[in-house]
Amino acid sequence: MADGESDEPHDATRTWGQLAITTTRTANGNRRYEIRHVEDRGAESDELDSHADPAETRDRVRFTDDGEYRPLATAATLPTGWVCSDLDADELLRASSSSTRRRFRTGTASGTANST
Repeated sequence: MADGESDEPHDATRTWGQLAITTTRTANGNRRYEIRHVEDRGAESDELDSHADPAETRDRVRFTDDGEYRPLATAATLPTGWVCSDLDADELLRASSSSTRRRFRTGTASGTANST
């Protein structure tokens, strides 16, 4: 083990826009991730709607807390009250960016079809 490393699991939380992303390193060295709204950082996971599938979380955040449709995924109207936990790196990427990647892949990021 290198200097400064520990064999104990540890957590680190970073924010990205309205997302709080917590990284946990397990005892065997694997990283697991949890995503939730920054306003829910202090809430216990069992107090929030828990989603194991990133697609379920995507469906949940399509509407604001007031029930309004969120046509722009990056708008500062992300609803609170949900958590997506125990994700691996691929699931984290799908949960945090799949709608953006889908728009670029189909050539509709700007709302118009890609002519190239």
